[in-house]
Amino acid sequence: MKCREIKEEQVNMIIHKQNIENGVPIYEIITRTFKTITVKFDETFNKNEIYKLLSLLENDVDNMKLSY
Repeated sequence: MKCREIKEEQVNMIIHKQNIENGVPIYEIITRTFKTITVKFDETFNKNEIYKLLSLLENDVDNMKLSY
């Protein structure tokens, strides 16, 4: 699994989505911490999809520095 991460601390919320493609489970997880967002995803996950997932936390993300 590939991982993109924005640093910080305590876990505040987890959003979990599961898809099954060709019988293989794929997990998309966002862990929002007090100041950190970690996105872990399968290699088939398109980086543009990150923005769709992060839009759920739009106000928080607007105030964070993103890194790849």
